[in-house]
Amino acid sequence: MGVNIACLALELTSAPNFRPTFKYFAWWTCALGVVCTTTMMLVVDASMSAIGVVVLMSLIMVLHYQAPAVSSGSISQALIYHQVRKYLLLLDVRKEHVKYWRPQILLLVSRPSSSCPLMDFVNDLKKSGLYVIGHVRKGDFDSSQAVDPLQQVFPYWLSLVDYLKLKAFVELTLSSSIRQGIQQ
Repeated sequence: MGVNIACLALELTSAPNFRPTFKYFAWWTCALGVVCTTTMMLVVDASMSAIGVVVLMSLIMVLHYQAPAVSSGSISQALIYHQVRKYLLLLDVRKEHVKYWRPQILLLVSRPSSSCPLMDFVNDLKKSGLYVIGHVRKGDFDSSQAVDPLQQVFPYWLSLVDYLKLKAFVELTLSSSIRQGIQQ
């Protein structure tokens, strides 16, 4: 049952790294496998199957909340991404109404250490709207560099957002001038 549930979750999230080679694989075969396995468990011994389901669910919950961070990603993040993408595609600008308006604020920050009160104020100001914190670093991207120079400072920005308890997205850009960076 656990394998069928895992395959069903991977199929429903359209995970790009999940490419089954079974000829008759589809989402409905996973769902059918879950239903058939559950039915057979109940037919064989209902009390033991109930205990097995409780143990399985508790194991899933423990792994979900207590598992260490891994570089392979998490199925819960894939589910969230899939749902958010689906609902963003349902948004229609022609159906917007003024009574449901929310602010969308971009705050450009030069030095985060001196801008913490301002970032906190804008977080209070946005009131369930979209909040993006932007930063432009002056410089040129050298193609000979192995990694993006902003990749090293991005985790620090995320930790600052977490520390200040802001509900905001962070966007960093590298540009030869501040004006060009803002236009990006």
